[in-house]
Amino acid sequence: MITKLFTKEYLFSNNSKVGQKSKSKYECICENLNTIYSTRDEQGNEIYRDFELTTTGHSLGGALAQLFAYTFAGSKELTDLNQSTQGPEHILIPKPITVITFASPTIGKKHYVKSFQKLERDGELRHLRVSNCGDIIPGFGKHCGVSIHLYEVKKAKIKYGNSVIIIRRLMRSCRKPAKLLINHNLQTYLDRISLDDNSYLLHMSIEDFYEVSHANAVFKRQTMRQNMIRKFARRTFLG
Repeated sequence: MITKLFTKEYLFSNNSKVGQKSKSKYECICENLNTIYSTRDEQGNEIYRDFELTTTGHSLGGALAQLFAYTFAGSKELTDLNQSTQGPEHILIPKPITVITFASPTIGKKHYVKSFQKLERDGELRHLRVSNCGDIIPGFGKHCGVSIHLYEVKKAKIKYGNSVIIIRRLMRSCRKPAKLLINHNLQTYLDRISLDDNSYLLHMSIEDFYEVSHANAVFKRQTMRQNMIRKFARRTFLG
C-alpha cells in the first residue's frame, strides 16, 4: 500500500492538468541534484564532486527517503563520478547513495527486497534503518538494510534486515498505550541514540555498520549450529 501511494501519487506523479505538463517531484529533485553536482568554480573545477548523497526521513518520510534512494541508485541516468564521465544529461554523483531512516514502515515486497539487496551488493546503495523498541510502525514485514534497534535502557542491537510479526509488538505496546506515540516520536529516537551505551554508534561509518551486521549474522549462525550439535549429542549419547 505504501509503495503504491508514493510511486503513483506522491513521488512519481506529475499532477498535470488537462492541456498542461508538469514534472513529478522525483524529476524536480533529479534536476536540482544535476545542477548542484555540475556546478563549477571560476577555474572550472567541480565544487561538489566529492560530496556524497544521503537521504533521510522519519516514519512515512523515511519510507519516501528509502524509495527515492532505491529508485535513484538504480536509475540509468545516474553515473558514478568515480568511474566515468558522461554528458550533461547524466547526474554525476559518488556512490553509494546512502539512506538513513527512522521508524520507517515496510515498502515493497519480495521483488523489491531482492532488487534492493542487489544494489547493495553492487555498491550502489546503503541503508541504515533505525527502529525503537515499542514502536509498532516499523515492526512488521521484511526490511532491507542494516537494522539498528534502540532500547530504552540498554545497548542497541545491530543486524542486517528484520522480519517481525506486528501482532507481537501490538500486544506489548497495548500494555502501555500511552507509550505508542512516545515510542514513535523522533525525539525519543534521538534520546535513545544519545545513551552512553550507544555513543559508539555516532563514530561508526556506513561500511562499519555493514561489517558489524555481517559479523553478527555469522556469529548467530555459528551459535545456532553449535546448539544443534549439542542437542543432537545429548539425544544420541544420553538417550
